[in-house]
Amino acid sequence: MPDRPEPNGWELMTAIERIERSIREQSAGFVPVGVFQLFQQQVQEDRAEDRAAAAKVETEMKAEIGTLRQQIADGEKDKARNRFALALSIIAVVATILTPVIQRTIGIG
Repeated sequence: MPDRPEPNGWELMTAIERIERSIREQSAGFVPVGVFQLFQQQVQEDRAEDRAAAAKVETEMKAEIGTLRQQIADGEKDKARNRFALALSIIAVVATILTPVIQRTIGIG
């Protein structure tokens, strides 16, 4: 024999209402499957757009990096030409000064 007597109809109804209320409260944060699928689809579309934008930016950056590397190479070539021209002018000045000195030392002039 049970320790408690059988519940009457009123007690059963209130228990069912409490269970229904508890289920409603717990399921309030849930969304229908269709809504979740729409959300997932939107997230995938956003990610695809982000990937496309990132790929476009990457392509543009690679082109800009190539341009900058070319400019740096051109700058290095110009710098080398300038140094060579400066070295030639220094050699010309030194040769102009030293030629008479060497000629006098040797006794040619």
